[in-house]
Amino acid sequence: MNLEIAKDMGSVLEQVTGLIHEILPDSAVTVTEGTRLFEDLEFDSIATMQLLVAAEETFGFDSGDSEESLQAFETVGAFVEFVERYRNR
Repeated sequence: MNLEIAKDMGSVLEQVTGLIHEILPDSAVTVTEGTRLFEDLEFDSIATMQLLVAAEETFGFDSGDSEESLQAFETVGAFVEFVERYRNR
């Protein structure tokens, strides 16, 4: 991975982390790439949809009815990779 891509992913991680803190402002969990959305942050279906919609608006993409979006909610890092794939299409 070249430095520019890594730098850009760091920026996306920071922005996704900010979105998570907006959705769950009272969470005391430190959000990292390995943080599990459902287990660690206790995301429910509403929080999941809020994060997806916020990411689509923030990064300017539409994931549609993609089945891969379900796997993207396993960890914060997986979601960042999902955002990177869709925003570059």
